[in-house]
Amino acid sequence: PDAAALQAALTDVALPVTLVMLAVALVYEVGFLVWRSATPGKMIFGTVVRPLEAAGPVTLTVALRRQAIKVVTELLSLNVLLGLAGFFLSVLDPAWLLWDPKRQALHDKVAETVVVLKR
Repeated sequence: PDAAALQAALTDVALPVTLVMLAVALVYEVGFLVWRSATPGKMIFGTVVRPLEAAGPVTLTVALRRQAIKVVTELLSLNVLLGLAGFFLSVLDPAWLLWDPKRQALHDKVAETVVVLKR
């Protein structure tokens, strides 16, 4: 089969699904972070997201920046070749906190946030 035609066919199917998935994820994550400083999962574990250098809730802009890596990895996955880079980025993002002194994942670094235990 023609690789370009296959890529185009896959993109025709994957693009709408990816865009809907991204929209739902953005509304969910950003909405909860701005409203409650935590998603339901973080609330269960007693953690909140806050700006790195200040106490208090995150702003809409910060919450959107925090989702930037997820958006980039999902968009990269629409292309076969770039999808590999997106895969490595999606693995590296949460793994980063394992060796980071401030225990920040890459999405926390981008948004200048940190996840802390609620007191």
